[in-house]
Amino acid sequence: MRPIRIAVIGLGFGRAVHIPVFQSLIGDVEVVAVVGSEPKKAQVIAQQLGVTHSFANYQQLETLDLDAVSVALPPSLSGPVIKWAVDRGIHVLAEKPLSNSVAEIQEILSSIEAFQKKTPENNFVGMCDFQFVELPAFQHLIHELDSRLSKDIKFIRINWMVQSYAEEKDLLNWKRSLSQGGGVLNILGSHLLYYVEHLFGQIIRVHATDHDASIFKTDSDFDYAENAVSLNLWMEFGAKVDVFITNSSSNQMIHDIDIYHRDGRIRLINETADYMGGFELGIWESDKPKTVHFTEKDGREVAFQKLAKRFVRGVQSARRSPVRHSTFQACPSLADGYRVQVLIDRVRESIISGETISVAKS
Repeated sequence: MRPIRIAVIGLGFGRAVHIPVFQSLIGDVEVVAVVGSEPKKAQVIAQQLGVTHSFANYQQLETLDLDAVSVALPPSLSGPVIKWAVDRGIHVLAEKPLSNSVAEIQEILSSIEAFQKKTPENNFVGMCDFQFVELPAFQHLIHELDSRLSKDIKFIRINWMVQSYAEEKDLLNWKRSLSQGGGVLNILGSHLLYYVEHLFGQIIRVHATDHDASIFKTDSDFDYAENAVSLNLWMEFGAKVDVFITNSSSNQMIHDIDIYHRDGRIRLINETADYMGGFELGIWESDKPKTVHFTEKDGREVAFQKLAKRFVRGVQSARRSPVRHSTFQACPSLADGYRVQVLIDRVRESIISGETISVAKS
């Protein structure tokens, strides 16, 4: 079977992580094109990385015979690109959030359903890049939780504080713009809401308050997104999760998940500058405390490589088998991306209204 022909769209995180990871899958994947908004920059990157084609617009990819695209764009730009690929039967691995709009993501899911009905012999593979649960530290935490009953969990507290480069340097870019899909809820909160439901089950109610932690807001005309949010999340199984997240913490870097259960406590914490590496898992039960350290050279690549390999297996399976015979399950799926966007919208609704908001089950 020939290698999967893939184009990477977006040359920020796409250049740093997507391209090198896919190029490391020698024999299984060929990165045939890159797409970036600055033509000269895209051309230089393509030449540096040995990629044949570079384009300034994703629609120029029509000229190529593609199997898949990897989308690493701001949320305000991602939706039309994903839908364009879906409508052409091109498999998609996309960064989160998938869009600024629940309606736009719903339209994407409807397009997938329509494509499957029109061509039942084809199995479309669509995945969303929620990375944290792929990390060895989170996999170990999942193993610890799987050995306990959810009813034994009494309370969960999460404290996630970082200083983003955009906040530190007072950059007026998409990562701080509400209309372009920036802000702590989209950048960190999307990861958090996904892993909370992955670890603990469905969220049924939310209450949220925003706090302005930024020391730089120099442009009165800029549409600054939220940079610090307190959340109360009520889980379907009965426990409550208290959360504080900020991407404007000038004096502390920490990602701390503290789980209190009937027999003790489990704590996953990272106080390093690498927000996806350097976690430490502590387990306190009876008189037998245990600590497990996790070190990765670059946590982003470790997690994304697992997702990329799973995506490639899915595309290979789709090329070999009709949908009715395929056993591949895309995870995290584009439907998971939709669920997270629904949760983000409910959180923002709570911030605006000051009320506790119910969340429909997925």
